[in-house]
Amino acid sequence: MKPKFFLAIILSLIVSCSPKKHNDLFADEITGNASKLTMDFYSINEDSTKITPQQKFVFTFNTDGNIKQQIVSINRNGLFVIAEKTIFIYNSDGKKICAKHSLQSNPYLTYYYNTNGKMSEIKSFNDTTGSLLYTTSIISINSNIEYFKQYLPNKKLIGITKYISKGDFVTNVLHYDSYGKLIGHDNFNYSNGLLQSRNDYQDETKKISFKHSNFDKNGNYLTTIGYSNGKPFQVEKRTIEYY
Repeated sequence: MKPKFFLAIILSLIVSCSPKKHNDLFADEITGNASKLTMDFYSINEDSTKITPQQKFVFTFNTDGNIKQQIVSINRNGLFVIAEKTIFIYNSDGKKICAKHSLQSNPYLTYYYNTNGKMSEIKSFNDTTGSLLYTTSIISINSNIEYFKQYLPNKKLIGITKYISKGDFVTNVLHYDSYGKLIGHDNFNYSNGLLQSRNDYQDETKKISFKHSNFDKNGNYLTTIGYSNGKPFQVEKRTIEYY
Protein backbone atom coordinates (compact mmCIF):
# COMPACT_ATOMS: atom_id res chain seq x y z
CA MET A 1 0.00 0.00 0.00
CA LYS A 2 1.51 3.31 -1.02
CA PRO A 3 0.99 6.06 1.59
CA LYS A 4 -0.69 9.31 0.73
CA PHE A 5 2.59 11.15 0.22
CA PHE A 6 3.08 9.04 -2.92
CA LEU A 7 0.39 11.24 -4.45
CA ALA A 8 2.56 14.27 -3.99
CA ILE A 9 5.46 12.59 -5.75
CA ILE A 10 3.37 12.26 -8.88
CA LEU A 11 1.65 15.61 -8.50
CA SER A 12 3.40 16.87 -11.60
CA LEU A 13 1.72 14.16 -13.65
CA ILE A 14 -1.67 13.57 -12.09
CA VAL A 15 -3.01 16.84 -10.70
CA SER A 16 -1.85 18.70 -13.76
CA CYS A 17 -4.36 16.84 -15.88
CA SER A 18 -6.98 15.40 -13.55
CA PRO A 19 -10.60 15.66 -14.69
CA LYS A 20 -12.68 18.57 -13.46
CA LYS A 21 -9.65 20.62 -12.47
CA HIS A 22 -9.67 24.39 -12.85
CA ASN A 23 -5.96 24.70 -12.13
CA ASP A 24 -3.29 22.93 -10.10
CA LEU A 25 -4.43 24.59 -6.87
CA PHE A 26 -7.95 23.23 -7.34
CA ALA A 27 -6.61 19.79 -8.12
CA ASP A 28 -4.49 19.87 -4.96
CA GLU A 29 -7.54 20.65 -2.81
CA ILE A 30 -6.74 24.35 -2.29
CA THR A 31 -9.13 27.27 -2.57
CA GLY A 32 -7.90 30.84 -2.69
CA ASN A 33 -5.01 32.42 -4.58
CA ALA A 34 -2.16 30.46 -2.99
CA SER A 35 1.44 31.17 -3.91
CA LYS A 36 3.15 28.38 -1.98
CA LEU A 37 2.25 25.03 -0.45
CA THR A 38 4.52 23.14 1.95
CA MET A 39 3.58 19.56 2.82
CA ASP A 40 5.38 17.81 5.69
CA PHE A 41 4.85 14.07 6.13
CA TYR A 42 5.51 12.13 9.32
CA SER A 43 5.34 8.42 10.04
CA ILE A 44 3.75 7.09 13.24
CA ASN A 45 5.13 3.94 14.87
CA GLU A 46 3.03 0.88 15.69
CA ASP A 47 2.07 1.91 19.23
CA SER A 48 1.54 5.58 18.24
CA THR A 49 4.22 6.81 20.65
CA LYS A 50 6.64 8.30 18.13
CA ILE A 51 6.22 10.59 15.14
CA THR A 52 9.16 10.77 12.71
CA PRO A 53 9.61 13.35 9.93
CA GLN A 54 9.88 11.58 6.56
CA GLN A 55 9.44 13.86 3.56
CA LYS A 56 8.81 17.48 2.67
CA PHE A 57 7.28 18.84 -0.53
CA VAL A 58 7.32 22.52 -1.44
CA PHE A 59 5.24 23.74 -4.38
CA THR A 60 5.14 27.29 -5.72
CA PHE A 61 2.32 28.48 -7.97
CA ASN A 62 1.91 31.26 -10.52
CA THR A 63 -0.95 33.76 -10.34
CA ASP A 64 -3.03 31.48 -12.60
CA GLY A 65 -2.93 28.86 -9.85
CA ASN A 66 -0.63 26.48 -11.75
CA ILE A 67 2.54 24.94 -10.43
CA LYS A 68 5.89 26.62 -11.19
CA GLN A 69 8.25 24.55 -9.11
CA GLN A 70 8.29 21.43 -6.96
CA ILE A 71 11.01 20.60 -4.42
CA VAL A 72 11.13 17.19 -2.73
CA SER A 73 13.26 16.72 0.38
CA ILE A 74 13.83 13.59 2.47
CA ASN A 75 14.90 13.15 6.07
CA ARG A 76 18.42 11.78 6.40
CA ASN A 77 19.61 11.38 9.97
CA GLY A 78 17.45 14.23 11.20
CA LEU A 79 18.27 16.68 8.41
CA PHE A 80 16.18 17.36 5.32
CA VAL A 81 18.13 16.97 2.09
CA ILE A 82 16.79 18.04 -1.31
CA ALA A 83 16.25 14.92 -3.40
CA GLU A 84 14.59 16.49 -6.44
CA LYS A 85 13.75 19.89 -7.85
CA THR A 86 11.34 20.21 -10.77
CA ILE A 87 10.60 23.26 -12.90
CA PHE A 88 7.43 23.50 -15.02
CA ILE A 89 7.43 25.38 -18.32
CA TYR A 90 4.41 27.01 -20.00
CA ASN A 91 3.74 28.33 -23.49
CA SER A 92 2.43 31.79 -24.35
CA ASP A 93 -1.16 30.53 -23.92
CA GLY A 94 -0.44 29.52 -20.33
CA LYS A 95 -0.53 25.78 -21.04
CA LYS A 96 1.95 23.49 -19.32
CA ILE A 97 4.23 22.00 -21.97
CA CYS A 98 6.97 20.22 -20.02
CA ALA A 99 8.60 19.53 -16.67
CA LYS A 100 12.36 19.40 -16.09
CA HIS A 101 14.55 18.37 -13.22
CA SER A 102 16.76 21.32 -12.34
CA LEU A 103 20.07 19.60 -13.16
CA GLN A 104 18.93 18.12 -16.48
CA SER A 105 18.55 19.77 -19.87
CA ASN A 106 16.04 17.21 -21.16
CA PRO A 107 12.42 17.24 -19.90
CA TYR A 108 11.10 14.19 -18.09
CA LEU A 109 7.46 15.05 -18.82
CA THR A 110 5.96 16.64 -21.92
CA TYR A 111 2.28 17.57 -22.26
CA TYR A 112 0.17 17.56 -25.43
CA TYR A 113 -3.26 19.01 -26.21
CA ASN A 114 -6.04 18.33 -28.69
CA THR A 115 -7.60 20.89 -31.01
CA ASN A 116 -10.02 21.91 -28.24
CA GLY A 117 -7.10 22.81 -25.99
CA LYS A 118 -7.69 19.89 -23.62
CA MET A 119 -4.72 17.83 -22.46
CA SER A 120 -4.75 14.55 -24.37
CA GLU A 121 -1.34 12.94 -23.85
CA ILE A 122 1.67 12.95 -21.53
CA LYS A 123 5.05 11.47 -22.42
CA SER A 124 7.50 10.41 -19.71
CA PHE A 125 11.22 10.30 -20.47
CA ASN A 126 14.54 9.31 -18.98
CA ASP A 127 15.86 12.86 -18.77
CA THR A 128 19.49 11.70 -18.78
CA THR A 129 19.31 9.81 -22.08
CA GLY A 130 16.18 11.44 -23.53
CA SER A 131 14.65 8.03 -24.22
CA LEU A 132 10.87 7.56 -23.95
CA LEU A 133 9.75 5.53 -20.94
CA TYR A 134 5.98 5.47 -21.43
CA THR A 135 3.05 7.44 -22.81
CA THR A 136 -0.16 8.29 -20.98
CA SER A 137 -3.20 8.75 -23.23
CA ILE A 138 -6.15 10.66 -21.76
CA ILE A 139 -9.53 9.53 -23.07
CA SER A 140 -12.73 11.39 -22.15
CA ILE A 141 -15.86 9.23 -22.26
CA ASN A 142 -18.13 12.07 -21.13
CA SER A 143 -17.98 15.02 -18.72
CA ASN A 144 -17.86 12.66 -15.74
CA ILE A 145 -15.55 9.82 -16.82
CA GLU A 146 -11.96 9.87 -18.08
CA TYR A 147 -9.39 7.13 -18.58
CA PHE A 148 -5.63 7.50 -18.33
CA LYS A 149 -3.97 4.64 -20.21
CA GLN A 150 -0.24 4.07 -19.94
CA TYR A 151 1.75 2.39 -22.72
CA LEU A 152 5.36 1.37 -23.14
CA PRO A 153 7.17 2.59 -26.28
CA ASN A 154 6.29 -0.74 -27.94
CA LYS A 155 2.58 0.14 -27.40
CA LYS A 156 2.15 -2.49 -24.68
CA LEU A 157 -0.47 -1.42 -22.14
CA ILE A 158 0.93 -1.27 -18.60
CA GLY A 159 -1.96 0.21 -16.61
CA ILE A 160 -5.25 2.12 -16.61
CA THR A 161 -6.63 4.72 -14.24
CA LYS A 162 -10.31 5.62 -14.38
CA TYR A 163 -11.52 8.97 -12.98
CA ILE A 164 -15.18 9.35 -12.05
CA SER A 165 -16.43 12.87 -11.28
CA LYS A 166 -19.54 14.49 -9.90
CA GLY A 167 -19.88 18.20 -10.45
CA ASP A 168 -16.50 19.86 -10.03
CA PHE A 169 -14.87 17.07 -8.04
CA VAL A 170 -13.35 13.66 -8.71
CA THR A 171 -15.22 11.21 -6.47
CA ASN A 172 -13.58 7.90 -7.35
CA VAL A 173 -10.28 6.83 -8.90
CA LEU A 174 -10.03 3.20 -10.01
CA HIS A 175 -6.67 1.59 -10.81
CA TYR A 176 -6.36 -1.38 -13.17
CA ASP A 177 -3.39 -3.50 -14.20
CA SER A 178 -2.45 -4.29 -17.80
CA TYR A 179 -5.00 -7.13 -17.87
CA GLY A 180 -7.89 -4.93 -16.77
CA LYS A 181 -7.98 -6.29 -13.21
CA LEU A 182 -9.02 -3.77 -10.57
CA ILE A 183 -6.07 -3.36 -8.17
CA GLY A 184 -6.91 -0.15 -6.29
CA HIS A 185 -9.69 2.31 -5.49
CA ASP A 186 -9.40 5.85 -4.09
CA ASN A 187 -12.58 7.37 -2.69
CA PHE A 188 -13.05 11.15 -2.41
CA ASN A 189 -15.70 13.28 -0.72
CA TYR A 190 -18.06 14.38 -3.50
CA SER A 191 -18.82 17.73 -1.81
CA ASN A 192 -15.23 18.96 -1.35
CA GLY A 193 -12.93 16.59 -3.25
CA LEU A 194 -10.92 15.49 -0.19
CA LEU A 195 -9.43 12.00 -0.14
CA GLN A 196 -11.36 9.76 2.27
CA SER A 197 -10.07 6.23 1.79
CA ARG A 198 -7.81 4.05 -0.29
CA ASN A 199 -8.20 0.35 -1.02
CA ASP A 200 -5.35 -1.76 -2.35
CA TYR A 201 -6.88 -4.97 -3.65
CA GLN A 202 -3.45 -6.59 -3.83
CA ASP A 203 -3.27 -6.29 -0.04
CA GLU A 204 -6.82 -6.47 1.24
CA THR A 205 -5.69 -6.83 4.85
CA LYS A 206 -5.17 -3.04 4.99
CA LYS A 207 -8.01 -0.55 5.07
CA ILE A 208 -6.69 2.98 4.63
CA SER A 209 -8.68 6.09 5.58
CA PHE A 210 -7.89 9.79 6.07
CA LYS A 211 -9.19 12.45 8.47
CA HIS A 212 -8.69 16.15 7.65
CA SER A 213 -8.67 18.90 10.30
CA ASN A 214 -7.36 22.37 11.26
CA PHE A 215 -8.81 24.38 8.38
CA ASP A 216 -7.49 27.86 7.55
CA LYS A 217 -9.54 31.00 6.80
CA ASN A 218 -10.00 29.88 3.17
CA GLY A 219 -11.35 26.49 4.24
CA ASN A 220 -8.20 24.56 3.32
CA TYR A 221 -7.18 21.71 5.61
CA LEU A 222 -3.80 21.98 7.34
CA THR A 223 -3.60 18.54 8.96
CA THR A 224 -4.41 15.04 7.73
CA ILE A 225 -4.01 11.81 9.67
CA GLY A 226 -3.86 8.54 7.76
CA TYR A 227 -5.24 5.40 9.38
CA SER A 228 -4.51 1.78 8.54
CA ASN A 229 -7.15 -0.58 9.91
CA GLY A 230 -8.17 2.16 12.33
CA LYS A 231 -4.66 2.87 13.64
CA PRO A 232 -2.81 6.11 12.71
CA PHE A 233 0.25 5.53 10.54
CA GLN A 234 1.05 8.95 9.06
CA VAL A 235 0.49 12.66 9.51
CA GLU A 236 0.47 15.31 6.81
CA LYS A 237 0.85 18.97 7.83
CA ARG A 238 0.33 21.72 5.28
CA THR A 239 1.43 25.33 5.33
CA ILE A 240 -0.23 27.53 2.70
CA GLU A 241 0.90 31.02 1.71
CA TYR A 242 -1.26 33.32 -0.39
CA TYR A 243 -0.66 36.17 -2.83
